[in-house]
Amino acid sequence: MDRTEHKETVSLEERARRGYERARIRRAVIAASPIVVLAAIAARVEHDVVLAVVVGAAMLVTAAFFFWRGRGLARGVLPGIAAGVFPFAAMHAARLYGHACAGVACFTVCIPAAAIGGIVGGLLVGSIARGSKQVLSTWSSAALFAALTGSLACACVGIGGIAGLVVGLAVGSVPLVLRPATARG
Repeated sequence: MDRTEHKETVSLEERARRGYERARIRRAVIAASPIVVLAAIAARVEHDVVLAVVVGAAMLVTAAFFFWRGRGLARGVLPGIAAGVFPFAAMHAARLYGHACAGVACFTVCIPAAAIGGIVGGLLVGSIARGSKQVLSTWSSAALFAALTGSLACACVGIGGIAGLVVGLAVGSVPLVLRPATARG
């Protein structure tokens, strides 16, 4: 093989690799695109467009990256979003309950709602992670997306709502993830 043939082979390999990576990026962006709908729903329901845009954009970019990377990171995205719906719905229900979301009322209604929704979401995150071959990366990804999805509603309370959500997610998921595997027969 002379130099010209070697350069042509390398160039062909480079073009094939670039085409492959472009296709993977395109698929990752398409897979992450439903997050735009989720952010639009959150903006409509929660009436906080800035929060929905900022968190939605962070979710979109992170989800696209995780889908591009694949494996456990990608496996945790959709279950994490589904798990985040629990604290999102709990917080929205707490606000529909009729209290003024200010002062002590937030600490007696909203923060417990965020924590309880987080626990339920955490149970889902933990069970999904346990079923994965890459437990830690799936758990990390699912927990991150559950927290981001839930924060679309929990942030109205401020750091307390998000802290309640995160503590709830940890309480619900960590024991499941750390539990020793049982023998399957």
